[in-house]
Amino acid sequence: MEEDVARAFPDKSPAERHQIVRQMYRNLGDGLIEALWSYGASAEEIRRRVEMENPELVRRYADAGKTVLLLTAHVCNWELLFLSAGAHFAIPIDVVYRRQGLKSVDEYVRDAARALVATSLRAKTSSSKS
Repeated sequence: MEEDVARAFPDKSPAERHQIVRQMYRNLGDGLIEALWSYGASAEEIRRRVEMENPELVRRYADAGKTVLLLTAHVCNWELLFLSAGAHFAIPIDVVYRRQGLKSVDEYVRDAARALVATSLRAKTSSSKS
């Protein structure tokens, strides 16, 4: 990791690069704990912690029977997007995701998501060409 950061930030001092790596691992740990918490949280707990901007737009289209597509960049814990959408809007949620490398982790994520809000999960298989 240190070598990758050094290549990405050659103008940074060793101390600054060390701090970047340290913060990256801290963020990774926070995300892991947040993901584990979110799969055991109730809809009410998720609604209290996750704010949806412009919820009236989603409700307007969902109430009219229209399909709503919510997208986000992968800058945070993506699980919270579909969990919070289900908690806030109580609408069917379809999730498209990439299978996890460890079968047990993939099964945990899939089963927990289905139990909470997702009506179906479509796993994209990895290919050597991607």
